[in-house]
Amino acid sequence: MARIHPNKSGMHSRSSSSINLARSHIAHMRRELQTITQGSKNCSTYLEDAKSITDQLAAAGKIIDDQDLISLILGGLNQEYNSFITSFNFVSKDNEFTFEDFRAELLSHESLLETQRSTMVSNTTFAFAANKKPPFTAKKKPYIPSNRSGGPQQ
Repeated sequence: MARIHPNKSGMHSRSSSSINLARSHIAHMRRELQTITQGSKNCSTYLEDAKSITDQLAAAGKIIDDQDLISLILGGLNQEYNSFITSFNFVSKDNEFTFEDFRAELLSHESLLETQRSTMVSNTTFAFAANKKPPFTAKKKPYIPSNRSGGPQQ
């Protein structure tokens, strides 16, 4: 618990060391949120991690609004989500999304990508099992012996 000390005006305040510690922790959480990336996490875990940081910042009195949070999350998504990012940015020009609406859209897109991946895997497996004809080879012209006498042919 932070110590309370009277200040020059006679009011009590927290010690400067605990304020500096709190500021340092807030700065650390902000950097963590600004640099968060999806990496190998699924979208649900990635969103939970980002939301956890914003909840900690809110508890410290630093509110991150939904639009800023969404923007930071979009910046950390893997490349396979580029089409989602482009579409979302286009749609969100005229409409503000809540975090929950954004979450639903992103998880829906993730589900679509997983379906496409599983379809690609089953098609690839099928392609490996298909019979393949040997490559086309040109037929060689039959060998015709030349005149052995060296003179004109009759």
